Amino acid sequence: MFGPNHSPRYHHRERDFSEHYADTARLFCEFAGIDTDDWDVFFVTGSGTCAIQTILYSLSDQLNVVTEGHFSDRIKRYLTDIGKKSNSSSKTAGVVYETSISHLNDDLPDDIFMCDCVSSFPYYEPKGQIWATVTSKQIGCAPGLSIVVMKKSLWDDGSINFADESYLSLGKFKAKREDHQTPHTPAITLIDDLNEKLRNWDAERFRTMISKRRNELLMHIPTDCIIGDGPVLTLKDDERSRGLTTLFNLYNYSSDGPQLFLWSGTGKQYDKLYERLGEFY
Repeated sequence: MFGPNHSPRYHHRERDFSEHYADTARLFCEFAGIDTDDWDVFFVTGSGTCAIQTILYSLSDQLNVVTEGHFSDRIKRYLTDIGKKSNSSSKTAGVVYETSISHLNDDLPDDIFMCDCVSSFPYYEPKGQIWATVTSKQIGCAPGLSIVVMKKSLWDDGSINFADESYLSLGKFKAKREDHQTPHTPAITLIDDLNEKLRNWDAERFRTMISKRRNELLMHIPTDCIIGDGPVLTLKDDERSRGLTTLFNLYNYSSDGPQLFLWSGTGKQYDKLYERLGEFY
């Protein structure tokens, strides 16, 4: 009572929150199919980019980015800014699913070290010894919470730089890990939201929904008007897709064309979309 946060339940230094945080981390490990004895999970307040930069900032070694595309380039630029980009490093990094072009990088090295799984997980399996994702995309939570997942063995092999007080330091997360705490004020309501989503997740229903929506769209849109594959449908930029974008306010921030993120939207919204597609294709 009378704690620092205006919350009807608890503040982030109470035992109730610690237990809830630990329970959410456990649920996420089950969700991701990873063993809690081998992996650490950290909830980072911020976007997927924040989780990725937390990883890159905390690493001791340089990385060689082996994928290409918009989000791969962002990783390269940040690594360059902090002096950790090297085309000759044995430690590699990459993006599992380049959302901007709906492209799955299915030829990643077996021993890839770090991966951006922000838009790929859980539709595609995560890769790497350390990876990042976000709760607001496929998992369906409110925006503002991202996740860093890493092998516990990395703490002992020199991969992580501990001596740092930055907000982005994974070392600070580790220091609070035993108490199931965060080094800064966490997004409690977003962790609550994630806990609920994980408890009610239906993997089969999720995959069926993605497949059904893509197949239905392919019945109306010629394949030569579509870029890539997977859970994000990218339309080639032309007069037809621009008209559709205006009518349905499609996401239009990829240089290749407007996009439909097939995990978002309601069934009724898709029904309306299907009804109007014939006017454009």
